[in-house]
Amino acid sequence: LSKLAVPRTTATHAQATAAWSAEESQFGEWQMETEELLSSAFESDWSRSGVGSTPAGAAGVKEVFRTYYQPFLRLYHQACVCVEMVGSRTDGLEKLLCTMHLVDHRLLTLDDVGRLWRAARGDAEGQGGGLPREVFLGFMARVSRRRFLDSGPAIEAAEAATMMWLSMQGILAFSQQHRDLLLRFFHRQPCYEAYLLHEQQLRAIFDRNSSEVEGQAVLELATFYALADKGAWYGERFTHKDVTTAFCMGLEFRAQEPASHSLVRPATFLEFIHQLAAVASFASGASRLPRAMHGFLQHFCASVAAAEAAEARAGRPLSVAARRVLDSLVRKLGAVFRFKRGEALAEA
Repeated sequence: LSKLAVPRTTATHAQATAAWSAEESQFGEWQMETEELLSSAFESDWSRSGVGSTPAGAAGVKEVFRTYYQPFLRLYHQACVCVEMVGSRTDGLEKLLCTMHLVDHRLLTLDDVGRLWRAARGDAEGQGGGLPREVFLGFMARVSRRRFLDSGPAIEAAEAATMMWLSMQGILAFSQQHRDLLLRFFHRQPCYEAYLLHEQQLRAIFDRNSSEVEGQAVLELATFYALADKGAWYGERFTHKDVTTAFCMGLEFRAQEPASHSLVRPATFLEFIHQLAAVASFASGASRLPRAMHGFLQHFCASVAAAEAAEARAGRPLSVAARRVLDSLVRKLGAVFRFKRGEALAEA
């Protein structure tokens, strides 16, 4: 029998034909929000909230909140932003619920919001400062009861909770769907290759602007705002209010948030890269992200370099810590002014 000639597979050929995998790249460290992780985190939050032993956690409510737990995570990050912007937990939650169109002058008043927050904080195990996720979960369960059950028609508690989530579906669904699209298109080879072209510059920018928390380099929301100015992000499709949205969209899922967490959690380098992808997706649309990613990163790195060079020529720039405090103060003052002005207009 004659031997068949079989082409020899070289290392170069194997490398070229091997399918690219996000799991085997640096993006593989990203923790996806799987059903198992979400279920485990929800059970922990629900038990620690203590709401299950109260009327707000009546039969069926737990399953409703389990169903909407992923949108709840997006809402929680928005709540953290509101608390940081306003500088007060009660005022921040009032601002959030007003944005969600849940507060009115009859069914759920601003006084009710403060009372429900104090009740949720008292029932939770971990009563540290800030806005722990489990306390916020108990708070929203009480909001659903007060807004759609106590002051409404005779319906079941689970129906009231469902009505609350459905009433916010338009706002929260957009946030969740946009994040899902972002991860789907960003975790592909073209976007990864665009990132690799600028990796060294991005790491240098992150290192210069990050601070160390518990031995890890992280980027604060206030510093992200400063980079938005340096990177010249603003335009017709990306405005000042989109900065916090992009920042929150890039935050990785954490089963356990710090109990004393009061502000928006700072971002790691991997989360920073996803936040930049979120900014690019706002400007170009998630479906066109692979094409837009390279151009955006190139523009961002060049703009930051030019801004920092101008700072150096003008004199010694503010330190990261000083800039963070100053930016935070300016935003809080602006947020309080806008909130009070909105209250005055509503009363008028």
